[in-house]
Amino acid sequence: MIGKTIGRYQVRSEIGRGGMAVVYLGYDPTFRRQVAIKVLPHQWLENNLLRARFEREARAIATLEHPAIVPVYDFGEQDGQLYLVMRYMPGGSLSQRIQRGALSPDEAIGVVKHLAPALDAVHARGIVHRDLKPANILFDSFGNPALSDFGIAQLSEATVDLTGDAVIGTPAYMSPEQVRSDTPIDGRSDLYALGIILYEMLTGQQPFRAATPMSVAMKHLTDPVPRIRTLQPQYPAELDAILAKALAKDREQRYARAADLSADLLALPDLPSLALDATLVDALASPGQAPTAAATDGSLALDSPAVPLETAVEAAGAGQQPGAQRAEPPAPPRAGVSRRIWLLPLGAGGVLVVAGLCVALVLALIAYRAGLFIGLLPAAPIAASTPSAESTLESSLIPTPPALVLLSDDFSEPANGWPQGVIGGAEYRYAGGAYRVTTQQPDTLHWASPDGSYTDTSLAVEASLAAGGGESYFGLLCRIQDANNFYYLVARPDGYFTIGKYLDGQFNALLPEGWTYSSTLAAAGETYRLRADCTGDTLSLYLGETKLGQAQDNAFTSGHLGVALAAIGDNQSLEVIFDEFVVREPQ
Repeated sequence: MIGKTIGRYQVRSEIGRGGMAVVYLGYDPTFRRQVAIKVLPHQWLENNLLRARFEREARAIATLEHPAIVPVYDFGEQDGQLYLVMRYMPGGSLSQRIQRGALSPDEAIGVVKHLAPALDAVHARGIVHRDLKPANILFDSFGNPALSDFGIAQLSEATVDLTGDAVIGTPAYMSPEQVRSDTPIDGRSDLYALGIILYEMLTGQQPFRAATPMSVAMKHLTDPVPRIRTLQPQYPAELDAILAKALAKDREQRYARAADLSADLLALPDLPSLALDATLVDALASPGQAPTAAATDGSLALDSPAVPLETAVEAAGAGQQPGAQRAEPPAPPRAGVSRRIWLLPLGAGGVLVVAGLCVALVLALIAYRAGLFIGLLPAAPIAASTPSAESTLESSLIPTPPALVLLSDDFSEPANGWPQGVIGGAEYRYAGGAYRVTTQQPDTLHWASPDGSYTDTSLAVEASLAAGGGESYFGLLCRIQDANNFYYLVARPDGYFTIGKYLDGQFNALLPEGWTYSSTLAAAGETYRLRADCTGDTLSLYLGETKLGQAQDNAFTSGHLGVALAAIGDNQSLEVIFDEFVVREPQ
């Protein structure tokens, strides 16, 4: 589908995949804007009644006009598939944010406050979402949340009416009346799901957890609401009372409007922002329960990054490589690891190798999916730049490190690590509590990236030179779109550094001088604490607390992160030891 056209929309890349649809990033040439294209399954066209229902529902969805609802621009049919065209939301999903850890009380209450008027507006029209969950709450480029996938559950219901083989909703967020298949369902089912989401935002886990979707669904019918103060004793008792009302088994005892829930939250005293104790969370989990909410998210990772490449060659993997450790709460266990390697022509005789880690844990209707990338690119164009005079920026001090850690890995445990094995001419391995990458392939940039797509970030790594030197370089990558598009911020042991972008398979220096000399970098020895800030359209490279250089560019606004190295020169071996990889939100 990549590179093809759906209607008038040009398909750029796949950005999500689930049981109900595949979502692509597209481009609308008429209005010159990015869009999200949701392509629905072929079987939705097998019945004329369903097709008519789709058209009716799509028109109804398109009339939902509210700042906190993702608008539908267009819909249609092509090549036997139905599709919806929606606003592209570059800020990712609430599900992705929760996977990084519990939100602060201000953030969580802010999400409810922002979404409440939209829910009340659609409920007043008799429209119920039916599948409200963090994966269906998306953020725009300004950080504002909005509801998506209105009407998809209703369309699914039409499929169920015809086939009778499914239950509408996600078990982790289903109201008791949905579990019982009561009819009719009204807006209070959405408010129940919003209560589950509120609990999850504040704690990083769902209130009802079990080993199977059916067990989770039954807990909505039988189990009392867990007290949030068991996990966060500093929260006031009023918060437990609010959650108990939002999650009442009897919908007559629930909030009638989302605005009422929002008002009670806003009336609370200031809530403390405290990190959730991961050991306490594990101690509270019953035997057989899933350890975190992410394992029972319910969607097939519609918000997960996808590798936007066509598979050319598939090869055997090098063992299991789960993703890097995240900030509390801990990431869920993932099973069924497989490795795929793609070989694609890069142009001018070059070859690109990208390896992806695809992890799937399937619990009946529930799945989770993540990705991890390795790559190599011809590196000579970077080295070909002419070194300039010493940078005048290196006297600037780095600001106080941001407090919120989004991702952290000290490479002490391979079970939580990055890829291992020989891939594309480089060897990736764990040794001595660090992550070592060795290559004897000259003039090639090798890189590895953990799972997760980020917008504004401050990432740092400790890099030690074990072998090689001269004009070879190493450093950090940010906003990786795919194997041919990302920013690089790299340094050389001879004291030169540069910042640039790899755009459509071409290196582009973003510093006017190209390679720039720094006496501080030259005196660093064999261990370098590098930091890259990618915030807005500003890219900054630091060594310790010294700012080496800064560049401006707005080609990429979000993407994956990674480490990189390149051996320059004939028959030169380069080995770099990476340690203490940390990603933070910038101040």
